[in-house]
Parts: sequence; C-alpha cells; structure tokens
Amino acid sequence: MSYIDGFDHEYIGSLGYLPLYHPIGPIQGDGWAMSDFSADASNLVLGGGSGEHPALVIHHLDALVAFFIDEQFTEQEQEQLKPDDLNKLIDLKSSENIFEFCDWKVRHYAQLQQMAECCAMNSPLTEDEELEDWLASSLGELIYFSLPELCHEYSWFKHLVKDKNIFPSRANIRILPPGYPQPGGRVFVNNKMQWGINYWQNNHKQYD
Repeated sequence: MSYIDGFDHEYIGSLGYLPLYHPIGPIQGDGWAMSDFSADASNLVLGGGSGEHPALVIHHLDALVAFFIDEQFTEQEQEQLKPDDLNKLIDLKSSENIFEFCDWKVRHYAQLQQMAECCAMNSPLTEDEELEDWLASSLGELIYFSLPELCHEYSWFKHLVKDKNIFPSRANIRILPPGYPQPGGRVFVNNKMQWGINYWQNNHKQYD
C-alpha cells in the first residue's frame, strides 16, 4: 500500500512506469517518512510515495500548459504575438518550483532520464532537450486537451491559439481503455472505502 492510498485520489494514467494521480482532497505529509508529501486538488502526483515510488508533486499546472503551447509556435509566430501575451507566456514558463521531487535518490533521477529517452515513448526525450522541459510539455499537453478544469488560464490559452491548429505532438501519457480494472484511486465516503477510482469515469460525479 502506497502513501497516497491513505488519502482520497483519482488514478489518471501513467507516464512510463510512473502512475499519475490527481488528489481529490488535501494530502498532508506528517514527516513520519521521508517520502511523505503534501498535495491538494490543484496538483498532480507522479508516483505514490512510500510503499510505491517516491512521489513527484507537480505544481503550477498552468506553467505546464505554457510549455506545451509555446512549442506550437514557430519563432516567427512568437514574434507576432502581442507583447503582453508573449510576456505572460514567458512568465508562466518561468514559474518556480514546478516539480517537487520528494525523497528521490540519484538512481530515481537516472531511471527517469532513461525512461524519457526510451524509444517506447511516443515522443522520447531528444539530445537537445532538457528532461524538465520534456516532462512539463508531456503533462501540459494532457492538461490542455483532457484536464482543462485544472488550468486556471485555459480560456487565455484558447484565445492565444485561436488561429492555430493545435496538434498533440507528445502523447506520452498512457490511459487505460474503459473496462480495464483500475490500478489505483480511492475515496472514503459514508464510512465505506471505494477503490479503483478513475478520473475519467468518476470526475464531476458524486461519490456514494
């Protein structure tokens, strides 16, 4: 049982070997284990913490979308953006502390690098690309197309690209088809535990 299983959360899919979760309510680390972490519904979480894989808590989800959207523009198209829009896009990408690696060891970082470079990924990390940028863009693409409710600046992004055909160039997040048993997610309602809570099947629904 992983640390995140002690809190209500939804299973979204996976990025390579790392499961991707969305907390339903607050997760408050108490410091009992080094791999404990804190998160809430404004975050995404890769890895479930102690008992599974050290967690990567993802903050500033608008910044992730900014990385993905920025890739859609050519250099000439960027120069044609309104100065205020370009500055906002740059500011969002410059957000600090987007990735919070909770109790990761050197081997975990090395394994993440190897996974990102693997040809089994739909869009592997390239030699001239930073791992953090690859990770941000892969997740930002998912948020833009499938999790817009988690993006505060979604309307602005849509306005920014209103004249462009936005293409899902990464597609690195694997999501199980309907009917598959769900490997994660839980809610505790009316003194009853429910497991297998999947974001795509349960989002915006009342748990009972």
